Amino acid sequence: MTYSVKFLDIALDDIQDAVNWYNQQTAGLGRRFTGAVRSKVKLIRENPFLFAKRYQIVHTAVLSIFPFMIHFEIILELRLVVITGVVHKSLNPEIWKRVK
Repeated sequence: MTYSVKFLDIALDDIQDAVNWYNQQTAGLGRRFTGAVRSKVKLIRENPFLFAKRYQIVHTAVLSIFPFMIHFEIILELRLVVITGVVHKSLNPEIWKRVK
């Protein structure tokens, strides 16, 4: 049984910022980035516990091609995954706390 997924607005902003940057580098690269995010979110929906906790209750999933990590929390009783950020791996790992 899969989990529902909710993106916080700040996570959607993270994705849009990355898409804009990648599209400035090469036309269409932003679309490849969103495809990679969608693919990883599908895997998270199917088995969120596949990804280890990195910060107390926050799990992270690394994108395969792009240097980004999806940060998410699992609300077990609702079978819900909340995407709290999509963050470049070179940024401060504490950045996910900005939504707390």
